Amino acid sequence: MPYPAILAQEILQKGYDNPPLRDEIFALIIKQLTANPRPESVAKGWQVLCMCVHTFPPSIEFENFLLHFILERRDRGRGAVVDYANFCLHSLEAILANGDGTGFIPSALEILAYKQRPPVLASIYLVDGNTITENLPITPDLQVGNIIDMCTGWLDLKDPRTSTFGLFVYDLGEYDDPTIIIESSIKNAPFRPLIRTPRPLRNDEYLGDVVVQVSLFVYIY
Repeated sequence: MPYPAILAQEILQKGYDNPPLRDEIFALIIKQLTANPRPESVAKGWQVLCMCVHTFPPSIEFENFLLHFILERRDRGRGAVVDYANFCLHSLEAILANGDGTGFIPSALEILAYKQRPPVLASIYLVDGNTITENLPITPDLQVGNIIDMCTGWLDLKDPRTSTFGLFVYDLGEYDDPTIIIESSIKNAPFRPLIRTPRPLRNDEYLGDVVVQVSLFVYIY
C-alpha cells in the first residue's frame, strides 16, 4: 500500500462500525504475528493490534483466545514485543471493561506516530507519593502536555498554578542488570557510580522517545 496509515485507519473504522468483522481482524493480525520471519512486518502487526484493542473489543467468544495470545507473547517474547504485548494487555482490559469500544479512530498522523516511537505504560505519582494512575496506556501521539492536562482533570484541580505543572522521570534501571549489555567504555566510565537524577520533561516531548522500557514511573510536581 502506498499509504499504509490510511489502510490502518480503514481497518479501525470498519472494525468499529461492523462488530461481526472484529474477530476476523484480530485473527488476521495474529496470523501475521505467528512465525513471521520479517521483523518489520512483526512490528507493523503489533502496531495495528495496539490500535485495534484501543478502539474496539473482540467478541465474548474470541476474548480468551486474544488474551491468551497476548499473554503468551508477553511471557515468551523479547524486546519490543514484550512492550507491545504489555500495552495491548492493559488496553484490552480497559476496553473490555468499558463495553463496545471508544469509537475513537486516530488520524493518519497519529497512526504514523507508531512508526516513530513505541506506546508505553506510565505510572504517575505526585511528589508526596500519592498515586494518580498506574500502568496508563500512552499512545505514541500523546505529548507530555496532553498527559499533564489529563492528570489535572482527574484531580479536578482549579488552581491557576496548575499551568506550571510538569512531569519528570526517574531512570530506575541498573547498570549491573545482567540483561543489559553495556559497552566496556561506558561500564568503566568515571561517571558510572554517580546517582542518576530525575529528568524534567518539556510539554512537547513524547514519553515513547524518553523510555526504552514499557513500564515507566512518572512524577508530577
